Amino acid sequence: MNLSGHIIVAATAWGQASAALHMASALPDIASIGGFRLTGSSDNADVTVGIAAHHKTDRLFHGHRWFLDLNRDIRAELVGLGVGRGPARAVAHVGVELLLDGHLLAQSAGAQMNSTAFGVLHEIHSDVASLVVDKDQDQWLRYLNKFTDRRAPINLGDPAAVAERLWMILSRRPRLMLDSNHINVVTRSLQAVKPHIDATAEDLVDELAAGLKSGL
Repeated sequence: MNLSGHIIVAATAWGQASAALHMASALPDIASIGGFRLTGSSDNADVTVGIAAHHKTDRLFHGHRWFLDLNRDIRAELVGLGVGRGPARAVAHVGVELLLDGHLLAQSAGAQMNSTAFGVLHEIHSDVASLVVDKDQDQWLRYLNKFTDRRAPINLGDPAAVAERLWMILSRRPRLMLDSNHINVVTRSLQAVKPHIDATAEDLVDELAAGLKSGL
């Protein structure tokens, strides 16, 4: 699940309880993008719960038939059309997550949840500094400042834009690199599954939120 998806699932599970909790549910992915490891802890209970929520949401999502079936079908189709197994696996995984984010952020409620969560990031700096080792804390907080005014990504609901984004993301990973000649193939595969994602996204979020809150 991608950043905004985590925030929206957490916000659905806990309502307006804490924007800090919602924001913290995206922190492990934000850290990973920046090359940081969250090895420490926080005295802020909402931050602690949010991070735990992130990991449980990932387990629920990646084990859910919704994700597994879409991932399998896209991967098989792409391999059959000549895309390498590594790139096909990465596209199927990340492409589904990005399209899901795109749908959720196109809804006013999802966009508001995302905006509200990122809006409190600067308020919890002192609570999240200790999540990384001492020598990395200044760099970590400077990195987080880039996200303070983050706006919802545009075009994540557009399969062509997602295919282009995947090509750029995977270009940094030699074993997963997507041939530029396959961007159109990826676009068509994502277009084929987008109606299903759009039709089932809210039910999926409700299921994940229920599973998340019931056992955390």
